[in-house]
Amino acid sequence: MFFDVPCVFCRRSNMRTLLVLFLLVKSNAWAHDMKIHEQRGVVGGTTTLPCHAPPEEQQDVDFEWTFLNKTNVITDYTNDEIHNEGYERVKFIGDLTKGDASITIEDLRLDDSGVYKCEWTYYSQGLREKHTLVNLTITATALPQNGSSHIVAAVVVTLVMVISVAVAVAFYFCKRKHWFCWRKIIENNTAEENIQMNVQ
Repeated sequence: MFFDVPCVFCRRSNMRTLLVLFLLVKSNAWAHDMKIHEQRGVVGGTTTLPCHAPPEEQQDVDFEWTFLNKTNVITDYTNDEIHNEGYERVKFIGDLTKGDASITIEDLRLDDSGVYKCEWTYYSQGLREKHTLVNLTITATALPQNGSSHIVAAVVVTLVMVISVAVAVAFYFCKRKHWFCWRKIIENNTAEENIQMNVQ
């Protein structure tokens, strides 16, 4: 199956991703009109992979999505029909008749990370092919958003301030108590000396 690869191959998947990108850049045929989009997702979530054909290339067009890390065709739109047998987690969400071949992948897994290619073939100006690439990165947990990071930073600063004040107050009372004890000792010693002098 396309997505059911044991996690033991996750590290190798990253190396394959880099190798695929390197080969695509080095190849003149692939480098033509190449666009690489970065997309992220979280395990168990859903992500969208964009693919849009320009207006002049939307007539009589077929689309095909391929997972390059495993060279698997995961879904395609050919002769006005959608085929994705075996890849039920993958769905077209755009208006294919208007050149929007964006897809979603549901129930994301770590081994879904890799490079995806959306290729479209159009016949309005003779048989021509173009494509776009999406590099998908899946993480186990969501990365903090800017708003969340600001909140976390504010909480940390507040805690540091509270702890600093508490330490300062404790030090003040400890020092005051220490001075008070020494004062009592001095007063007691002075009183004892006075008593001894009176006795003599």
